[in-house]
Amino acid sequence: MTVKLKDVENAQRLKLTLANVSDGTNTADVSVPLAVLLGDVNQTGVVDGNDVSAVQATTRQRAGETNFKADVNTTGTIDGNDVSIVQGKTRTRLP
Repeated sequence: MTVKLKDVENAQRLKLTLANVSDGTNTADVSVPLAVLLGDVNQTGVVDGNDVSAVQATTRQRAGETNFKADVNTTGTIDGNDVSIVQGKTRTRLP
């Protein structure tokens, strides 16, 4: 499933409600929690030096199954631009 979101602000928690989800037998609305925090590649809820280090450790690599989180600008390649983005978001956190 793909859900296109527009104009989502950074550093917030959302709840998406998917209508009429079916498992083949039952149909119901399903709520899905979603946290948005640009640069939080290790998913701790805060962007810090550990995130910067994680991105730096994978620079000059193509994004793939194991390192895609470090490609924060979603270009397909992890590079200095990704590092700069994460550095710029340092000390932001989820509410």
